[in-house]
Amino acid sequence: MKVKVDWDLCEANAVCMDVAPALFKVDDDDNFHHLVKGAEEDTSGELPADQVDKAKEAVRLCPRQALAIIE
Repeated sequence: MKVKVDWDLCEANAVCMDVAPALFKVDDDDNFHHLVKGAEEDTSGELPADQVDKAKEAVRLCPRQALAIIE
């Protein structure tokens, strides 16, 4: 299971960071960082098992719907 980010929709609102700080970060310059790389990376990016529920919550709460879970 992976998280995919639609970079065209993301506004770096940091809602995902609040929900899942181990997966997402917005820095002081409002740059969004996806700490576990998304579905476009075949060799890495699998969500740690203990972060799956937090990732799903971040996807659900994203105000721009810029996140998706890829199974």
